[in-house]
Amino acid sequence: MSKPDTPPFSHLVEVSAIPRGGLDVRLEVDEAARARIARDIRIPAVSTLAARLHIAPTPGGGARVTGQLQARVVQVCVVTLEPFESAVREEIEVDYAEAGAAEADDVSPGEEIEITDLDAPDSIVDGRIDVGAVTAEFLALALDPYPRKPDARLDFEEPDERAASPFAALKALARPEREET
Repeated sequence: MSKPDTPPFSHLVEVSAIPRGGLDVRLEVDEAARARIARDIRIPAVSTLAARLHIAPTPGGGARVTGQLQARVVQVCVVTLEPFESAVREEIEVDYAEAGAAEADDVSPGEEIEITDLDAPDSIVDGRIDVGAVTAEFLALALDPYPRKPDARLDFEEPDERAASPFAALKALARPEREET
């Protein structure tokens, strides 16, 4: 994997430059960056990767990123061990705030919260957010951890119940019962 401070793909946005109505960003990831992302998430290839994002300012100097990524990736089938290509489509939604501005433990005792309220926003670093790194992260999270080709099957023989019984051998040795006349 890449070093934590060096994402495989980066596209920085200056938070102070985000207009009041928001900013639309279209990312088309080039071949070199797709190769770095594939190495980083340990798959054979990322054939295509694009994202359409909307970045909106939030109260307190933060930002909210929403959108969708689309990709074609090559993974290795866990059944056949053959590489295969599949499509990935994932919604992106991330909140950003200045470091330390919002903490998840700022909840009063007895206050009802939703589980989504516990997600602390990502930090704005040096006044910028990295929507490229977020796109690569959401791609990694969207991948099936046990990828399977659509036609891959495990062919197991059905066990013979008679042979599986511990008494099957004894039954074979038993004398046939006599018929009563």
